[in-house]
Amino acid sequence: WQAIQSQLARMQELVNKIRAGQWRGFSGRAITDVVNLGVGGSDLGPHLAVSALQHLKDTQIGIHYLSSMDGAKTAALLKQLNPHTTLFVLAT
Repeated sequence: WQAIQSQLARMQELVNKIRAGQWRGFSGRAITDVVNLGVGGSDLGPHLAVSALQHLKDTQIGIHYLSSMDGAKTAALLKQLNPHTTLFVLAT
């Protein structure tokens, strides 16, 4: 139980830093977009959670999902994103 609480606290700290612009990308710039990479249904849980909690959103951080190996879809999304300010999350 304590290990779970510890991990939840670490997750909350990371989220707070990202939302406050304190957690930076590789070039030192604040995160503006988060991309969830998950195929085979791995995107369903995060997508549901974000949709259900949308009314609580208080930042302008863009949330995006890549859930297929479709190169055209991936290329289209990557064109919209700045690599200096985008965080990629891999869900397996």
